[in-house]
Amino acid sequence: MCCLTIIHVTLGKLTITGVELESDCSVSVFDLAGKMVKKLVLDQDGQADLSDLHSGLYIIAIIAKNETKNFKLLKG
Repeated sequence: MCCLTIIHVTLGKLTITGVELESDCSVSVFDLAGKMVKKLVLDQDGQADLSDLHSGLYIIAIIAKNETKNFKLLKG
């Protein structure tokens, strides 16, 4: 996983750049209680649909090559 990862959300689409997204890469969304609310499937552009999530604060966990990176996500 690269050291620079950018997460961007527009119009319900999550875009992840700056990370090598291998086929064994896993991206999950957790609420603040630690419950997994969604497992994301990224397309070839590193995008996934978040339109079904309610507004709020979430944690995005990216797991690749036995390394995990967590990011906060505020969905409006």
